Amino acid sequence: MLTGKILRMGKRYCSIILCLLIFFVLTGLPKGYASLPLSSEPDTDSRVAEIMQALSPEQRVGQLFVVTFDGSTISAESAVYSLIGGYGIGGVMLTAEYDNFDDREDVLLATRNLVTDLQQLSWQATLPRAADGTINTEPISGEAVYLPLLVGMTHQGGGANYSALHSGLTSAPSAMAIGATWDVGEAGRIGEIAGFELNALGINLQLGPMLDVMEYPRAGNPGDPGVRAFGGSAYWVGEFSREYVAGVHRGSQGRIAFVGQSFPGLGSGDRE
Repeated sequence: MLTGKILRMGKRYCSIILCLLIFFVLTGLPKGYASLPLSSEPDTDSRVAEIMQALSPEQRVGQLFVVTFDGSTISAESAVYSLIGGYGIGGVMLTAEYDNFDDREDVLLATRNLVTDLQQLSWQATLPRAADGTINTEPISGEAVYLPLLVGMTHQGGGANYSALHSGLTSAPSAMAIGATWDVGEAGRIGEIAGFELNALGINLQLGPMLDVMEYPRAGNPGDPGVRAFGGSAYWVGEFSREYVAGVHRGSQGRIAFVGQSFPGLGSGDRE
């Protein structure tokens, strides 16, 4: 059953979701399809314009929605199945809260299979259908636009409480622990590991460490970043954040979009 919960991205995120989806048209396709880095496209701007022109108003609206859903498998009876196949939503978020990860030893394989099924469904939804509803597996040029799903998860480091997938991936230090090394390169190395592992799972959207500045710690305040921030200096937080994101992109070969959480303002805000 679909939770009905839409991510609290706000209006500023809605405007970038479609851009991210177009990015992934050029960088990642479902299982069995070639995937090329964005830089290999000779004319990216014209490709983006072509995709935008081909989308109907209904499709553009559908791409703005990123939803959560229950369970670690999908079927024709799943609400998320109809949202992807019938309404062309832009993406999904995988969370432990809604049991998207099987609690078993091969959780990584199960997660990869789930992501593959979601992307295959998204691709099949763009294929032409016969009168009896059967799918023509050879898409006709000009009749459909395939936009891969954004499949995201939270992955911040610093323990299971800050990452959606609680086991199977490399245990990373918190952002504050990385910042305490005063080694910007360390942030890049940790980001590279995260990018490599998430890309191997098929994840293409990472909600990562906070890019906020821990200027005035307020322990116990719900808005306090705690160990999830790189530090209390705007300059050094910027340097560590930049290198971490660059590492994610290197590790994933440019196939992961990164969203820094709670930026800007929670760390130095004066509100409760």
